[in-house]
Amino acid sequence: RQKLALEYFKEEGRGLIATESIDRGEKVLEIPRDAIITVDVALKESLLERKKLSELQEWSILASFLAEMAQNLGDDRSSSKYRFSTYVKALPRSTGSVLEWPESDVRTLLAGSPSLFSALERRASVAAAITEIRANFPELNEKTLQWAFAVSYTHLRAHETVLDLVCRL
Repeated sequence: RQKLALEYFKEEGRGLIATESIDRGEKVLEIPRDAIITVDVALKESLLERKKLSELQEWSILASFLAEMAQNLGDDRSSSKYRFSTYVKALPRSTGSVLEWPESDVRTLLAGSPSLFSALERRASVAAAITEIRANFPELNEKTLQWAFAVSYTHLRAHETVLDLVCRL
């Protein structure tokens, strides 16, 4: 019996809700490994130059792969080459992440908050990563890469344990 349901929320979009109590540690959702975008998948399935791509940091590899797919969605010939194109089409175009906020809003809205330093640090690290990616792959545009990083931080959160891939929803 399933304890989750897919719901649509006006502001946040689609999400899972619990339909009954869930015990700590209880497995409520299982996703086949071949349905998960990992660094290995990105390296194998990307049409970008593999050697250059593999030299990037892991989040940069994932963001590059997402940006590559997103930029090719309008081209039916190219988008059909990606098995995750339907998923990428379903991702939100905006996440609400601090990566998408104007710098002045970050400083004003987070002034006095311990989150300000983290937000500025993340924005700086993403800006540096985008510069590095574009030096290797100028065909990936800055705006799409920024979206890809924002979406990867908000939608692709997982880590592996010895037994399972654990996703934080």
